[in-house]
Amino acid sequence: AEAALARVGLPPERRQPLADEVAEGVGEAAEVLGMKVGVQPSYEEITAMASQGLVAISMDLQEQTARLQRTLDEQQRMTQRLNDLNEELEERATTDGLTKLPNRRAFDDVLEREIARSQRESHPLTLCMLDVDHFKLFNDTYGHQAGDLMLQQVGEVMNESVRQADFPARYGGEEFSVIMPFIDGPKARFGAERIRKNIESMRVTYKGRVLKVTVSIGCATCAGQSVAFSPE
Repeated sequence: AEAALARVGLPPERRQPLADEVAEGVGEAAEVLGMKVGVQPSYEEITAMASQGLVAISMDLQEQTARLQRTLDEQQRMTQRLNDLNEELEERATTDGLTKLPNRRAFDDVLEREIARSQRESHPLTLCMLDVDHFKLFNDTYGHQAGDLMLQQVGEVMNESVRQADFPARYGGEEFSVIMPFIDGPKARFGAERIRKNIESMRVTYKGRVLKVTVSIGCATCAGQSVAFSPE
């Protein structure tokens, strides 16, 4: 009613009295016509009811907005959790559980990719294969738990001995490998000798005994497009 009165240009101080007159007139007209329209609310009552309705609508909108925000937050948390789980599964699938080095699957993928890059960009690529010497005898003498501990230490030393660009991995059993991009024969032998010496100087204490191992390393180098070669 107030909005309608405002649209016709009625000043605010005249709106309430006119609204009351309209309500009274409606009641009188209904009585003459024999109609029942009930008690007409006053201007103040109409305004109060409108205000209460607006407050209720506003509160309902706030609650819906808060509920939607909670749903969006929960969806975001679930998405992040799913991403974390996918990353964890991928890491488990490409990481050796004992040494925490990349496993054979990861090694195969990286070697194939580095060979393709070497041939495409015509740069040298070296692959080194490592074998722990007489490891069966080591296990028979000291036990498989000592052998596992030794392999863990070999993996740690390898990881600390290679360049950042290199890719060390556990190939299987007591065999390890290092993919060395941009490295030719002489430089590869130097890097392999550093790994060999670091492992040779390594000492592992197990059940009060100080244990050590040595490794043998072989390297193969290919020089980009000068020769065709494959991972095999």
